[in-house]
Amino acid sequence: SSGINAEYGRKACHDCHGAGKIVIQCRGCQGNGIRLSTIQTYPGVFHQVPHECMHCSGSGHAGNGACPTCGGRGIAIAQKKLDLRIPHNCRDGQDLVFEGLGHHLPGQEEAEQEE
Repeated sequence: SSGINAEYGRKACHDCHGAGKIVIQCRGCQGNGIRLSTIQTYPGVFHQVPHECMHCSGSGHAGNGACPTCGGRGIAIAQKKLDLRIPHNCRDGQDLVFEGLGHHLPGQEEAEQEE
């Protein structure tokens, strides 16, 4: 068999884990989605009452901006050199399957790549 060098690789973005966005914890509620307000019910008696955070609408997150690494696509191109072994009896145009080299898209198992 003879080897060739090829550039390959489409994987889930490492920084956003395929989500396409960077989620930032809300500073108003420290990511809980709930804030506590202190109210006086009787003279000298105070209670803390939970309510939805007005900064994040209860999600606990703020700033769901596009990931700067992948531009919001959730996929990043990772180039690496491969030494692919092509059988010497391979015909021109024949499909070859290289296991474990398929594109890895967010939320999916790594697939086989046909060449």
